[in-house]
Amino acid sequence: MKDLSNLLKKLRNDSNKSQDEIAELMGISQSAYLRLESDPSSATLAQIYQLAEIHGVSIGFLLEFDADQLKY
Repeated sequence: MKDLSNLLKKLRNDSNKSQDEIAELMGISQSAYLRLESDPSSATLAQIYQLAEIHGVSIGFLLEFDADQLKY
């Protein structure tokens, strides 16, 4: 899930949103989002769906992500 953690950070940074802004969109606290971004294995399916919706990607993209796709 380390790759998903990096992807969530990249998507958030690419959208110029803070952790607090993403947390607000998800209806959770900033600290809860920080835990989610740091350890995505704790995410529920509903949270994965929310993240996909927020970032405009598919759930499949989030779950099947390959670290080689990251462009820094």
